[in-house]
Amino acid sequence: MLSVVPNKNPDNERDRLAVAVLTVEHGLTQREIAGITGKSQPEVSRLYRQACESGLVVQEVRWPDGQDHSVVDEVAFEGRDELQKRLERLSKSSGARRPLFQKLHIVYGGSDLDDWELFGRKAGVEVGLLARDADVIGVAWGRNVARVVKSMPNQPSTPDKIVIPVAGEPLTHRAEVGATAAAELLANRFGANVAEHLYGVGHRIPAHLAQPDQVKTIRAYLASSSSYRNIFGPSDEREVPLIDRLDMVLTGVGSTETSQASSDPLYLETVAAERAEKTRAREPSLTDAAIGNVSGWWLPRDPADKAASSVVARVNEHWFGISLASLQGCARRAVGGRSPKPGVVVVAAEPTKAETILAAVQAGVVSNLVVSRQLATSLLP
Repeated sequence: MLSVVPNKNPDNERDRLAVAVLTVEHGLTQREIAGITGKSQPEVSRLYRQACESGLVVQEVRWPDGQDHSVVDEVAFEGRDELQKRLERLSKSSGARRPLFQKLHIVYGGSDLDDWELFGRKAGVEVGLLARDADVIGVAWGRNVARVVKSMPNQPSTPDKIVIPVAGEPLTHRAEVGATAAAELLANRFGANVAEHLYGVGHRIPAHLAQPDQVKTIRAYLASSSSYRNIFGPSDEREVPLIDRLDMVLTGVGSTETSQASSDPLYLETVAAERAEKTRAREPSLTDAAIGNVSGWWLPRDPADKAASSVVARVNEHWFGISLASLQGCARRAVGGRSPKPGVVVVAAEPTKAETILAAVQAGVVSNLVVSRQLATSLLP
């Protein structure tokens, strides 16, 4: 079924709109449209493709009952089943009795991933469907998360849905979209309100305030914020912190390679603080010690390397956001209840993030994975 969405600025989209209407409402072929408009058939084809990508034309598939997107992956991505099984096996390495990894979602489209907004729109559809089954959602921050929540179509109104940020803000760099702003965007898609906010809360303890007595004071100060306390605790015995009630976390992952190259504010501030906190000259750097992070929590490149793991552990001790234990708890609750929940939903596009994703799956903190076809290919054995 095809429908045309009215454009707010038709003058700028005249040719695209004309081709869209002649195709959808009049049922003309591209050859016929070329004949009456004086354009070449390749030009008509390009205009129609642009009309679809820009939202002028909405294409909808009526799915048969009981069928889902995995049938497309089976046809379009030959290694889908093999990769699904690999990720399930890896997720059991965390000690879980059953696989914590639930499902692979592959996003198609975008030539060499040069159209990031196209990835965001397509991934937003998948994430929106997953979020419908969640009651309490935590949102991290990052470029892919921002693209997804900005592009996500509006969802069925669910005013009782609770959406919270799970990380503070950069102190010295500007994030494209912080966790609180991303949570607000996602909540708006469901007609809900962000239950709490973390505006004014940094994402980690600065290096010059990393002494034990100062850390204790800073954490006590944060706990004086009702929003921070309601999200992370400590709380009184009558109320469970929201971080322990999450049935979905929307997050990206950061690899040391891509974070360094893209000037990611989380990476830049963490590395700067880590350098200042070094205790020994020969101690490995965070770039060498960590493979990347999920929701801001860093994962060691080699858990058996004690020196590297010590560096990563120290960096994580000074992080104010969601912990590995909370991410694992969300993933475990997602498969432990009567009805499955989305758990930790990771969105990623760059093939260079494959190693970080595999490490996160092995750590038991990935339930649903929404990735580009290029990245899915990089995840194959």
